[in-house]
Amino acid sequence: MKAFMRGFSLVELMVTIAVLGVITAIAIPSFNEILDSSRRSSVAGELVSDFALARTEAARRGKRVTVCVSSDGATCSSSATDWNSGWIVFFDVTADGVLTTADGDELLRRRDALSGGLSFVSSSFAATGRIQFRPSGAVDSGGNLLLCKLGKSGANGRRVSLSPSGAVIRTTGVTCP
Repeated sequence: MKAFMRGFSLVELMVTIAVLGVITAIAIPSFNEILDSSRRSSVAGELVSDFALARTEAARRGKRVTVCVSSDGATCSSSATDWNSGWIVFFDVTADGVLTTADGDELLRRRDALSGGLSFVSSSFAATGRIQFRPSGAVDSGGNLLLCKLGKSGANGRRVSLSPSGAVIRTTGVTCP
């Protein structure tokens, strides 16, 4: 009597590969949405964290702390309001809104430009691209930034709202334009 050989036949192997291919084709779009959602939450969380840092440091140090748009990570962009290019948080000794180390200003945090098709849409928010937190924790003007994935509409955005009192609120499930 011959011993039986163990293993898979070529047909069984091909059927298994085909089933795995179908499952993968169904799962990848869902996985991409999970990754995009995670990126949006992360970036919105970074901005909320940076606003909270600025507010706390302004109160702790008794001087203004500035958050501004910055494309190079070292200086405020003079006329830009494009938060997509990145931003910096710094202790602003002279309250002039300009990071000048000779004045004693200190860079506290730097964020790079957004990637992965993410974009901030501003709504009456810091027309100058600069927000200064006073020692009381208040800001000169509040507003909203809506974070969306470019080319994707629906209720998948994240809103970061800053009130004149300096309170920061993050909202999920916001409809993107």
